Amino acid sequence: MTGSFSYEAEHYSMSQAVASTLFEQLDASSGETVVAPGASCRSQLGDREGRTEPPHPVEVLADAIV
Repeated sequence: MTGSFSYEAEHYSMSQAVASTLFEQLDASSGETVVAPGASCRSQLGDREGRTEPPHPVEVLADAIV
């Protein structure tokens, strides 16, 4: 979603292009845990079919120390 920029309808196609690049990189990764600090990034990653919203890095750290 590239931050609040993509909340405007006229930027939707650019937002989708950015997401497409990100999704390709994620699909090519070795299955590592994906974390995202930004609300818009987590939202867009969670919108992928069959996926859930990734955790914030602080959530992963909190789980690691408990």
